[in-house]
Amino acid sequence: MKYSQLIKELEQGRVSSFYLLVGEEQFLVREALERLINAIVPQPERSFNLEILDAGETKAARLKEAIGTLPFLGGRRLAVIRNFEDFKDSGDGADFEKFLEKPDPSIVIAITASSLDKKKKLHNVLYKYAEVVELDKLGKGEARSWVSKRAAALDKTIDDEAVTYLIERVGADLSSLHNELEKAYAYIGKRKRITLEDLMALVGDLHVDSVFGLVDAVGEKNLDKALVTLKNLMAHGAEPLAILGMLARQFRLIWQTKSQLNKKTPKLQIAKAIGTHAFLVDKLAVQAKKFSEIELASAFEKMKSLDGIWKSSDVSKALLLENFLFDFCRSRF
Repeated sequence: MKYSQLIKELEQGRVSSFYLLVGEEQFLVREALERLINAIVPQPERSFNLEILDAGETKAARLKEAIGTLPFLGGRRLAVIRNFEDFKDSGDGADFEKFLEKPDPSIVIAITASSLDKKKKLHNVLYKYAEVVELDKLGKGEARSWVSKRAAALDKTIDDEAVTYLIERVGADLSSLHNELEKAYAYIGKRKRITLEDLMALVGDLHVDSVFGLVDAVGEKNLDKALVTLKNLMAHGAEPLAILGMLARQFRLIWQTKSQLNKKTPKLQIAKAIGTHAFLVDKLAVQAKKFSEIELASAFEKMKSLDGIWKSSDVSKALLLENFLFDFCRSRF
């Protein structure tokens, strides 16, 4: 089956006992695994009903134990075995086949591999019993459709010329496309439409740092990186007001994430609470650990003051923004 069919079945509550996720598009492999985990094992049960092993680093006996262990305290157990192409066991797969003939309904197995050789008996056993999900790299036409659907999932639209430009610059690699859409999502804020101009500002020449890179540098308190990124952005026409807006938005998200982390809120609930998406929460969580509540409050006051100075002074906006970065990255407020 294709990835889209897997998602549809999981959304309908249909779960098989055994999945083989095979293909070279690692972004889709990771996403498919995340979908399976979310569908099968509730967050509170993952410490005892979810096991993830690497086939290249695990003995056959340990893998057999993983796929045969019953769930703790009821529910379902998910055993994930990654990179099965690296499995070094010399057996013929008889033990695996014996188990897969009559799987326990409370155990779900997910095996990933970039490719497998059906001439090998063990690999053929996997194909024989598994629900095979094909996750090969996409061609440019398929990548275009993927970009549009991904933008829609973020509640955005993206112009056709913007999609063309993005794929010409980045290629059909989904990890790279995902990263650029993540930047665009943060960059346009509440605006619904991603335009060619947006992507030219963010992607441009791939050697030019993006606005999102500046936000990361500031979040990490990396002054040298922040200043260099700011200069590159200014040299390529980025507007100081837009940059300040991005910084303000990032600090708001960091502050909100920090508050939710203090309450020990799960990642998906944090994303819902702060109005962003789960793929941003991990990065925000790292940045949130770098700042105290006092520092974040002071940052907002300084940005508010900077905005007021811009409206009442002829001083270079670029210089004022540079001074702000210096103050923020170097001082403890």
